[in-house]
Amino acid sequence: MMHVDPSVHSSTLSASSSSVQIGDGSYSQGDLYLECLLPKVIMHRERSRGGHRKLPHRPSQSPSSSSLDTEAEDDSVEVVPLAEHPAVLQAQAECQALLNGNEVTILEDGDVKEEVVQILGHEAQLVFPCRNIFRYVVLFIKNLEQFFEFQVEILDDKQEYRTFKATNARSLARIDASTCQLPLMLGQSEGWRYLCMDLQDLTARAFGSKHVTTTHLKIGSNCRLLRVYFQDERYFDRELPPHLTFLG
Repeated sequence: MMHVDPSVHSSTLSASSSSVQIGDGSYSQGDLYLECLLPKVIMHRERSRGGHRKLPHRPSQSPSSSSLDTEAEDDSVEVVPLAEHPAVLQAQAECQALLNGNEVTILEDGDVKEEVVQILGHEAQLVFPCRNIFRYVVLFIKNLEQFFEFQVEILDDKQEYRTFKATNARSLARIDASTCQLPLMLGQSEGWRYLCMDLQDLTARAFGSKHVTTTHLKIGSNCRLLRVYFQDERYFDRELPPHLTFLG
């Protein structure tokens, strides 16, 4: 058994550009690269004529994309309602079969004044299949002062699947050949938390290998969930696209 200092950052929070096609939720703004899992976003690219371009998120333009262009590409972002998110619909169908207090619901949270996903019950979970190479995975969750766990499955450069399990039910890290269990410190009070997991660093320290891609993310009960996304580096809230900002 090994012990590591987990690279999971948690903090308490107060209450169009070109797209790099990594998944439906991929988004880039200059040097900013993200893939959004929750909410689900769909990038639409259209071609416009006459040099008029909608640039709601781009701070600057290069000479090659100036108003002299006769034909240009416009990107727009469609945010899918949480009630229509495939992962939410799948989890709700599973909860109907499980019963015993397992439920996944959409409700408006009074602190953030937005719709969120609430996951309750011992077996309820949201599952996000993915293929993402980015270093960081970020979650905005609400601590309900109950036991909570989430899991991240990755593929490393040794062609091995590894799983990270982070939970507030543990106080020490534990590692075996394929699983790294990490303590998650959410604090004593109820409220929203920012969680940022450095998958590159954790993979190296826990398994002595390199993170290649993340294949699954599973969010268990008991929590409320507002945002889930991958990023290539850590960004300030003001740098994020509107559908991912927390502080407004």
